[in-house]
Amino acid sequence: MRVAVIGAGVVGLSTAVCIAESIPDCSVTVIAEKFSPYTTSDVAAGILSPHFSRETPIERQKRWFDDTFAHLFSIAQSEEASEVGVQFLSGWEIFKEAPIEPIPYWSDSVLAFRTMNNSELKRFPQATFGWMYTTLLCECTSYLPWLEKRLENAGGQLQTGKITGFWELHGKYEIIVNCSGIGARALTGDMNIYPVRGQIHKVHAPWLKHFVHVGDGTSYIYPGISSVTLGGTRQKDDWRMSVDPSDNEAIFKGCCALEPSLQRARKLFEGVGLRPVRAALRLEKEKLEREGSHMYLVHNYGHGVAGVSLHWGTAKEAAQLVKDYSAEIGTKSLTGNIVVCYCNPEKFSTSGAALAVNPGIISRNRHSTLENIDDRLENAGGQLQTGKITGFWELYGMYEIIVNCSGIGARALTGDMNIYPVRGQIHKVHAPWLKHFVRVGNGTSYIYPGISSVTLGGTRQKDDWRMSVDPSDSEAIFKACCALEPSLQRARKLFEGVGLRPVRDVLRLEKEQLECEGYHVYLVHNYGHGGAGVTFHWGTAKEAAQLVQECATEIRCRPVRPKAKL
Repeated sequence: MRVAVIGAGVVGLSTAVCIAESIPDCSVTVIAEKFSPYTTSDVAAGILSPHFSRETPIERQKRWFDDTFAHLFSIAQSEEASEVGVQFLSGWEIFKEAPIEPIPYWSDSVLAFRTMNNSELKRFPQATFGWMYTTLLCECTSYLPWLEKRLENAGGQLQTGKITGFWELHGKYEIIVNCSGIGARALTGDMNIYPVRGQIHKVHAPWLKHFVHVGDGTSYIYPGISSVTLGGTRQKDDWRMSVDPSDNEAIFKGCCALEPSLQRARKLFEGVGLRPVRAALRLEKEKLEREGSHMYLVHNYGHGVAGVSLHWGTAKEAAQLVKDYSAEIGTKSLTGNIVVCYCNPEKFSTSGAALAVNPGIISRNRHSTLENIDDRLENAGGQLQTGKITGFWELYGMYEIIVNCSGIGARALTGDMNIYPVRGQIHKVHAPWLKHFVRVGNGTSYIYPGISSVTLGGTRQKDDWRMSVDPSDSEAIFKACCALEPSLQRARKLFEGVGLRPVRDVLRLEKEQLECEGYHVYLVHNYGHGGAGVTFHWGTAKEAAQLVQECATEIRCRPVRPKAKL
């Protein structure tokens, strides 16, 4: 399954990592116009201190925060904490007037939370109430590159690009995850999301060890690993990305009022970011439809000032929504004249893959080596679906035409007893010095140098259904091949495998129409290639495609009838 994640901030990258690490056989690509250090997240102070949203249930907000805190807590406890940019940080959050909720919902999630006493409040004459607690700070300039590496280690990819509409990705990915932050306004047309401009300073002030945050967010001081972040501004519907000198002056003045020693700090950096604020964070599935085609979306945006505070919790939930989609996509019905190529569950059929370059859907195991043909099929609008078909009527009502390229599976599927297995066992070895093949005429021994390995064979055991490697066959194969090429004694063994050749006296390539109680199924059979599957695959695929065209003419755009009970 292919998943695209739009957005490479802290929400997008964490979501991509959670998907890649939790869903087997899932290929994840992050697509973004900008990557770290040029994202909004790179400007964020990175403190874990969420803000209450009236539109979102408290238990959901708390779960997101607790999951994020636990994730970063484990990193802070590890030896790589400084490299990742995560640290524990204690400090004060102060208020000019006591808040409506004197104890926040997340108070038992952070460490050592308590209300400030009068002696502590004397340090901040402008405050009448406050909290002291220990939380975590995550510097995204270090954390985002670490997430990128973690994603790549899980098989994910990063791709620079600007997406202006979801349908641009149709046919390339099965699921799109929208973590585009403030970009979601243009991408989705969601006018409920708006920017709240934030401007910050970073200064060198290593003597500061505690944070100070004014409750309304107008001023804050967050000591990080290599610098101290000073802020800030909260300017609603302000799209300016340039640094405003008047804001600089106000920020520095406000922070020096809280911590006078900042007058001696050395300025390092000034930056601006647009917080993607929404009354309720959007974390949900959506299915788009256009001209019979479907687009599966998961939205995860609108974190506002709490992107770092909630990122891992929302990423986990978004990954679960992607999982929920998987089964639905696997059984999705398509319309129109569609080719369905389904294969032996044990082996992906070469002739089936070749035919499937004509738009259609093909069922196969994801460990197939025919990736190039897979890609060509998908680029032509086809799809791949894992599943086992035990009877053609299972597909009635979903597809107009069924193409049977099931190899040895055709024996059970069609009841054709003229097809039988001829077992083949092979070795693959590392012997890059071999450049030419050697084959004994009856096929009892052969040596075929490939691009990355050399294939040694083989066996031709009729009506033998064994799929396990036979040690005695292994020994015989290697001995015979070494007799042909003695240098193989030095070859390094890589792999041993078994396949069942689908042998039939006459390859079956023909149309068939099944009928039951007035219902029809149109079939094209293309199986029984024996040991010549690769040799004949494209030629038989072209002829099968012609038979599909003939079936389509016979059908004459016949409406699909409801599936019968047969």
